[in-house]
Amino acid sequence: MPRRKNARDYRGEEWIVHDVAAEEADAIVRQHARPGFAVSVVIANDGPDEPTRTAYKALGYRWRSMATPSSGVCAA
Repeated sequence: MPRRKNARDYRGEEWIVHDVAAEEADAIVRQHARPGFAVSVVIANDGPDEPTRTAYKALGYRWRSMATPSSGVCAA
């Protein structure tokens, strides 16, 4: 991995979200996070993931992986 030009941007941040609307989570994370952050979304085991995926995709996130059957990772 190439070095970053600014030392304070060396590490990315991961924000973990549960039971918060995608729009609200996005606003909070963008207000506080450094560039290059990721958002991990925890979804209830019995909840459908498609509405959450669609909401984050509409905000410009990419769904990177499914860590377990009940969570996923999005990147800005």
